Amino acid sequence: QERIEKSDLNLNQVRKILLVRQDERLGNLILTLPLVSALRRNFPQSYISYLADETYADVLKMSPEMDEVLVIKRSTFWNPFQFKSLINKIRRTKFDLALDLSDENNFSLSNAFLTYLSKAPIRVGYEKAQNKGFLNLEVPIIYKERHVIDRHLDLLQFLTGDFSTPDFNLKIDSKNHEWAEGYLKSKNVLQNDFLIGIHIG
Repeated sequence: QERIEKSDLNLNQVRKILLVRQDERLGNLILTLPLVSALRRNFPQSYISYLADETYADVLKMSPEMDEVLVIKRSTFWNPFQFKSLINKIRRTKFDLALDLSDENNFSLSNAFLTYLSKAPIRVGYEKAQNKGFLNLEVPIIYKERHVIDRHLDLLQFLTGDFSTPDFNLKIDSKNHEWAEGYLKSKNVLQNDFLIGIHIG
């Protein structure tokens, strides 16, 4: 499909949205959740699906604003039958909008390729030389220091304009609550103890 212009978009017709991020790093996926929240606010009746690596797909499923998490295994890329089955499933959904959530400073061939194969009529991602042919609407990179959450939000802001600060939602289920409580108890941390977590990284 040829490139499209922002001025030609009719966002009122967007009913199904696909997010694509193949990443085995938990933090990177968590930081895309405010974008999911912003999409839910801007497209309240839409169906939102996230195509993610299997490593932390269960975490994404805890987002209350997500309708579906599609899981892809690394081995799927090398198994033509599994890969074709996944792509057919994505295409049957007939997504109106697909977002490549690759970092603005890095190109991901798998993200770009999967976004392209979705056949969504609007395929959005950052403007990079390597994205030519995969996306049909590219977002100019803003070269200034800011949080990675804001960089993800730029993709939507380019389409819709300014919006209020989105939420950062994860709904932790009882199974995970119980696991955390058991783990802390095994370390002699009681429920009413004052606990400080420090990430050294």
